[in-house]
Amino acid sequence: MAKENMTGSATDFKPIYVSRGLESIITRNRKSTEQTSGLWTICTKKGEKGKEGEEESMKIDESSEWAFITQVFKLQGTVWIDIYPQLLFAWAMCFVASLTYWLNDNPTNWLPDDVKSMHGTVGTLIAFLMAFRTSQSYTNYVEGRKILGGICNNLREMAMTTYTFRANLTGAEGEEVCRIRRNIRRQINVLYAVIRQHVREYEEGFDDKRIEWDKQSKSFKPHEFEGGGALQEDEKKSGCWIYDPVKPCVSHLIHESEFKTLNKLPSSMRPARIEVELNSLAHALSDHLEEPGFFLQAFSRNAEETMNLFKSAYRIVETPVPMPYRHVLYFLTFCYVFVTPWVYSEPTKTGDCKNDDHDDCKDGEAAWGNGWAASTLICIAYYGVMELAAALQNPFGWDAIDLDLEQFGKRVHNETKCIAEAATSNHGVLDAYDYLDPYYTKSSGSSGIGESQNPLADATALQVGGGEAPMS
Repeated sequence: MAKENMTGSATDFKPIYVSRGLESIITRNRKSTEQTSGLWTICTKKGEKGKEGEEESMKIDESSEWAFITQVFKLQGTVWIDIYPQLLFAWAMCFVASLTYWLNDNPTNWLPDDVKSMHGTVGTLIAFLMAFRTSQSYTNYVEGRKILGGICNNLREMAMTTYTFRANLTGAEGEEVCRIRRNIRRQINVLYAVIRQHVREYEEGFDDKRIEWDKQSKSFKPHEFEGGGALQEDEKKSGCWIYDPVKPCVSHLIHESEFKTLNKLPSSMRPARIEVELNSLAHALSDHLEEPGFFLQAFSRNAEETMNLFKSAYRIVETPVPMPYRHVLYFLTFCYVFVTPWVYSEPTKTGDCKNDDHDDCKDGEAAWGNGWAASTLICIAYYGVMELAAALQNPFGWDAIDLDLEQFGKRVHNETKCIAEAATSNHGVLDAYDYLDPYYTKSSGSSGIGESQNPLADATALQVGGGEAPMS
């Protein structure tokens, strides 16, 4: 049955960016394409230079002998911007404390002794709680990097297995093998895209202000998109994810019937649905391989591991630090940091205060500079570390410090494309279709091999959607 479905007409389905009425802009002129309205414009990421500058700001350059000075006072990419309200409040407390002491004739030992003792004891306790909090966050960050690397590795191996197991590549059977392989590579990229969306976009929103995401209700706000008039009324709200501008764009990866089916599923279920499609395609391909058993075993193992890693990634996202723990830590830190100005701004006695009679021991003079340095450093130390721990807690967000999920998606695309090109360069039709730039895929220049065929053109009923006709 699967084999019969895979031989469907090449004109039955169209990619979404084509079915939106954009046939006229499929041109070799890249510049004019970018200036054309429609999904291609939406899927063209803006501000790439700004992104590169942001990445540079996250690096510490230790090559210079003066790095101990130049790198210490960096602003962009550091916690300074995040903790400036706490610093301003600490300085305000320093001023209020100094003013209070001055208005009361600079009394010494004005603070109760238990306040000073508490200050030292609580500082030690906070340091212990903060060390545990920071360790957990950094563990999440490192684990997140391992998970993304594992997902990319497994997807690459799925493509490697698909293209390197020997098959009959002659005649009609060879054409069918090529179609199945192209669609497996496409679905591999779709799988990463829907995993990325559920882990990041459905928690943090989309990197496009036109896609409004209500984080509280976890739903889209309906919006009209340029070039998106073909969406039905009930799809305008739920189907906004198709306009995701992160590359490779989802709209370049799936066809119309797939979108309709995936749009009915919650984001958490879409990876499982794509995995089903991949396994179905793998079984269809195994009918034409010399070693079908080994192929299916290797392919299924990588697919299963990918889904397990996806669940591990989302477990990091949906498992926050318990609220009572965070509340205690924030409360103790607040008390400790903002009591510091009162402890260190207190005037000290002058004269000889060691004698028993204390005849020469007098109250101190007004010292408006007392406590400012200590309050500043303690505020930076405690609140800076807390902000850093909060930023590292979820490494799959949009913050500059977070892992770049788009780069991992491009890695999956480029590695699978490289595998497909290498495996098909000496026989059959070259599989070099570029989903990052679907409007302009270069010819290989090899004898007998022309333009790479768009895999969406031979998508069939075996894939998501069951063979529905595209929107006109």
